[in-house]
Amino acid sequence: MLYSGISGEPVELGDQIGSGREGAVYRIIGSHGIAKIYHDPTPELAGKVEVMARAVPLLLHLKEEMLMHLGWPAKPLYKHPDKTGFVGFGMRAAPEGSVPIDLIAQFPSNETAPVLTMRQKIKVLMDFCHLTSELHIIGVIVADWNGSNLLVSETGRITMIDVDAYGFTLHGEHHPSCALPGYVAPEILRQMKALGINDFSELADIAGKPVFTPATDAFGLAVHIFEMLNFGIHPFDGEVDPALLDADEIPAPVSLNRNVRSGLSPFICTLPDYVVPDYALRLCDFPRYLREAFERSLFGSPDERLTPHQWEGLLAFYRSEAIECPHGHLYHPSSQQCPYCRGEDIAARRLGVTSLHSEPRMSIS
Repeated sequence: MLYSGISGEPVELGDQIGSGREGAVYRIIGSHGIAKIYHDPTPELAGKVEVMARAVPLLLHLKEEMLMHLGWPAKPLYKHPDKTGFVGFGMRAAPEGSVPIDLIAQFPSNETAPVLTMRQKIKVLMDFCHLTSELHIIGVIVADWNGSNLLVSETGRITMIDVDAYGFTLHGEHHPSCALPGYVAPEILRQMKALGINDFSELADIAGKPVFTPATDAFGLAVHIFEMLNFGIHPFDGEVDPALLDADEIPAPVSLNRNVRSGLSPFICTLPDYVVPDYALRLCDFPRYLREAFERSLFGSPDERLTPHQWEGLLAFYRSEAIECPHGHLYHPSSQQCPYCRGEDIAARRLGVTSLHSEPRMSIS
């Protein structure tokens, strides 16, 4: 497939490497970059991408390191050779072998993900916090905290993709239109329920202001931090109470958006008929400062949430004072035993295997 860049230069695409709701992603022949070609390249998308591309020189001057970790739209693409229609854009590719953050957070038995130590995982979280903070400084909002768009390489290098869906205020306001259930802040979900709507753009029009803000980003980020430090378990999810498994009626399946909207979580004992999985860490397994940070950022009001910058500092402090068990887990010195080893032992018994412990390995700083 042959397309044109903004100056009319030919851009040839090779193999397709991915596909999603909005478009497909291809390698760019003769380049280390990749291209996203939209299924429905609307004028609104064209305008947004062109504005983001025009901002690249300024961002390179101000935030060059930040752009190294973003799939930022850098090169609008058009039909070739006459440039009659916008089709997509070129961007930086993530390091080879990068996987979604969700896979990194799960048990080490997940064979499709790189094996990272707890020290590396916390550094990954710190890097995501730092990058989010840098985005907020220039007026960019992530909004959609879909873990599939937060990539981690085998060395712990992070990349955020689907950046064209972010909200920003460069040359006018551009609102996000999608976000994954379970990562949308409760105040947004409550507004939508009260108005009887389920479209973020419509809510922005009614409210007359952006729906997604740094405070709503702080919620989605906190969910990922909790998951990474707790075997990938969502803070508003749980398991059916074992005492009810023999009952005539099994409780209804969990709806993450409903639970977030209503503040229902087994970790604070507000989700009826559901309990914290027996292999998971409880809030009391974390040091007090992390426990309070989760309580504020997940279950508190928007102005109580920690900012990405605050999370970065808190995680750095935790990483510095935590002790390491023989299996490479980090946990607070106040704990009498490693809660991660305890959880993996319980999960191993449930799965009928000998052990889920990962072998220690050299970690990055």
